[in-house]
Amino acid sequence: MLLEDASILHDTEALARLFADGALVVQGDRSARGREEVTRLVASTWAAGRSHVAGEGRILQARDLALVVRADGISVLRRGADGSWRYAIVSKGEP
Repeated sequence: MLLEDASILHDTEALARLFADGALVVQGDRSARGREEVTRLVASTWAAGRSHVAGEGRILQARDLALVVRADGISVLRRGADGSWRYAIVSKGEP
């Protein structure tokens, strides 16, 4: 829900906090690695009038890793030392 909130509000600071330092995002044929690149990639989809709204999915968790599987893509999240979950890998079809 935090990713949806940041996307709908176009809040780049909140978005950046949701991703691990070396995060990888793949959207169709485009990709970005690291918070700065990820933020720019996602912001470019906002500029095109798109925002992220997650569909139904399944979450599989093992200790500090979680796999989120949805019809439109998959994500891997990692829990940091501060207890916050951050995206490590996101792969989606075209936004």
